[in-house]
Amino acid sequence: MPLSPYLQIVIGAGLGVLAILPFARRGDSFLRGYFAITLFAAAAIYFVFAAAGMFSDTATYGFLGFETAGVLLFSIVADVGWKISPGVLALGWLAHIYWDAGFHGRLQTPYVPEQYPGICIGFDFVFGAFIVY
Repeated sequence: MPLSPYLQIVIGAGLGVLAILPFARRGDSFLRGYFAITLFAAAAIYFVFAAAGMFSDTATYGFLGFETAGVLLFSIVADVGWKISPGVLALGWLAHIYWDAGFHGRLQTPYVPEQYPGICIGFDFVFGAFIVY
């Protein structure tokens, strides 16, 4: 039975808090690197889903290319945020919410687990909000 979208977001937010807590008191340099690397990973996991979908016939080369573009885009944002401005990292995390909801919530992306975009939205929001804070 699928979880409600609201519960997915709450679960994702909780996971986001748990992913921040061990590192929240670390220095700015560490946190910038942590949030940059995890932003890359948040984009890369969709690529992994698409690559796996190629083997199960749930993804096409078009979807693989689309997810590759996402990894490249969010990698650039993560790099700029890490080296220049935490504000860019915050914007990257908040923009990733659109990636989850706008592309994977509306498009037919059968290679993405059904609950994942909702959970990712909550996670992304917590990360973006923490950086802004």
